[in-house]
Amino acid sequence: MGIGREQVSPINVRKLMENYFYIVNKDGEDVLFKLKREQEIIYNDIKEAHKKGEKYRGIVLKARQLGISTFSIMLMLAMAMTTPNFCGMLITHRDDISSELFSRLLHTFDNLPNELKPSVAKRNQGELVFNTPDGRGLNSKILIRVASENGTGIGRGVTLNYLHISEYPQWKLKNKSQELGSIMSALTSKSIMINEATARGYDDFKNRFDKAMSGTIDMIAYFFPWYNEKAYRMKYNGFKLNSEEEELIKKFNLDLEQITWRRNIIDGEYGGDVNLFHQEYPSTPEEAFLSSGDCVYDLNVVNERIRELRERGNPNVDVGYFQYRMYLDEYSRERKIDEIEWVSDKKNGLITIYKEPVARKPYVLGVDPSGEGSDYSAGIVLDNITCEQVATLHKQNIDDGELKAQIYCLGEYYNHALIIPETNYSIGLTGTLKEYEAKLYISENEENSMEYKLEKRYGFRTTTRTRPILIAQSVEYINKSCEYINDIRILQEAQNFVRVYKVTAERTIIKEQANVGSHDDLLFALMLALRGRESGQQDFELSEEENTKIKKRNKEFEAIFGNDDNNENKGGGFIYYD
Repeated sequence: MGIGREQVSPINVRKLMENYFYIVNKDGEDVLFKLKREQEIIYNDIKEAHKKGEKYRGIVLKARQLGISTFSIMLMLAMAMTTPNFCGMLITHRDDISSELFSRLLHTFDNLPNELKPSVAKRNQGELVFNTPDGRGLNSKILIRVASENGTGIGRGVTLNYLHISEYPQWKLKNKSQELGSIMSALTSKSIMINEATARGYDDFKNRFDKAMSGTIDMIAYFFPWYNEKAYRMKYNGFKLNSEEEELIKKFNLDLEQITWRRNIIDGEYGGDVNLFHQEYPSTPEEAFLSSGDCVYDLNVVNERIRELRERGNPNVDVGYFQYRMYLDEYSRERKIDEIEWVSDKKNGLITIYKEPVARKPYVLGVDPSGEGSDYSAGIVLDNITCEQVATLHKQNIDDGELKAQIYCLGEYYNHALIIPETNYSIGLTGTLKEYEAKLYISENEENSMEYKLEKRYGFRTTTRTRPILIAQSVEYINKSCEYINDIRILQEAQNFVRVYKVTAERTIIKEQANVGSHDDLLFALMLALRGRESGQQDFELSEEENTKIKKRNKEFEAIFGNDDNNENKGGGFIYYD
């Protein structure tokens, strides 16, 4: 019989689910489906998008067993029952998971009152189609698919109103990001898409989640920690809390019964491995991701700094770019830049200012221009005295000439900062900056040379010898001075920078690099800035008053110690008397 051809309002969809949809709970009992807190948050956002006639896109990072998949298949079933020409698809990573979810959906459908059930035109493993024999009914379908290792074209040939992506990090497809993009292209303009997962590694899911969190893509990010689940608690038996447990109570206002449950899961299910608990039952988004390789940096330190920055915020951050005048000098016949002005523009800005420059304080600017394997250019400004990161340049596919000009202007803005650009792939960057009269880093002798000298070679070339030195300096800085980093994007790249082990017949080769699908542009710009700071090549002009004081002090030293050039016959020692 069915409900009919006209789509019901969102509130009726909820009533349909909560009054007639039966599910099996953890005790094996048939109970009516009721929206839990996390499910209701997502449902309300979907409802708002529906009211506005807009699409809905959500990405959900969660602890285990919060029922997001169950909610999604219930909503899909309700919409298929009430919406003509509806097509919904659920994609999982394993056959057994797909079968289990489809069985849940069929159980709910089979327990509906007969007067609510639409006519079934097709029902087999992974597909449920509603229609009437004459083909003029709902013509709606629900499809369950598996992202198998060699599978492609999952969404080919369908137009989707609803798409649920389950455990995307565990998809075994070789080009899963490309495949997901292909599936999403099948979505209608007012469709619903949910991408939910318990994190597994720093892969494309993390990249999408981070972009949703930062608002750079049109998607709502949700994070649901383990302690939101009321059932996750056990009776406290009086054990002594460790420092991490005490910190959790303080940070998230947890009680002893929640801590007891947490400890029991760590010791019982995960053999004491707290990192596995973080992955399956995270307290923060940063805890949720376990790197697929061995992270080069201390993840606890990095994650904590990200949490601090997110909680604290920074109302003084400014985003924008520099306006300037470029002209040809009539004497040198070289290009010059002057009349530099800062323009605040969050939409089009490529530079983020965290702290304004302090007069006559030295700064250093590391630059990683876009090159092979990257379409981003990055720059990091460090306060040379405190080593605090005070500004970031980050832009995708920027015009080469504009990049050079913005780098120069950023350096001038920070008191004629020492600029240390990588020269591996940049074409003419150092030459142009030299023409503008920027203060450029001068390369040191090769690391294997016993002789120390400065060569007249501007910028820094990353080689098999210099790369480990850069990385080692960044490890020291990030692990011990992470509080000086103000840009979350740098820390996210650090989360993703891992040791990859390649075993051959002769030896094991270890390479430190960004995980597949991740970037390290900001990280290497930071490394270059640290290298430039250590070089001692940065300076600034002294004021007239300071110059006078220095000259006076030098004269006082000469009066006490004499002039070394005329000391040969004054007693033959260091101290002498008139």
